[in-house]
Amino acid sequence: MHAPPFSRPDQPAYFDAMFAKSNDPWKFRSRWYERRKRALTLACLPSARYAHGFEPGCANGELSACLATRCDRLLVSDGVILACHWRHPIEGCVLDGDDVHDALRHFIRLPNQCHVQEPDLQLDVWSSGPTMAQKEDIS
Repeated sequence: MHAPPFSRPDQPAYFDAMFAKSNDPWKFRSRWYERRKRALTLACLPSARYAHGFEPGCANGELSACLATRCDRLLVSDGVILACHWRHPIEGCVLDGDDVHDALRHFIRLPNQCHVQEPDLQLDVWSSGPTMAQKEDIS
């Protein structure tokens, strides 16, 4: 995806221009990669239900709609941080997904409960709560 002229990904105008052209500029609804990544993201969350959730980069809301069915309120973090990023360079972005996850591992002081790394994506879940097996009382 090419950056709109005169804007950068860290500026609101960048996203305004993208969404002015399409309500689904990354094809979250139609690309198998995006549908699979969303399903993987949801499957890696350690709980079936959350009192509160927070999705800071909701784009067109595809993941938000799925999260809303598992959260009483989709507003703030509930002790779980999930990051899922594209691993390849993006024009105009200083960091790629691997750089973002390296930085998150450095700053997040919670246990990493799930790590998935594929050629195109990296997904990590950090949580201070019990693991999925502990929640299900599997010993």
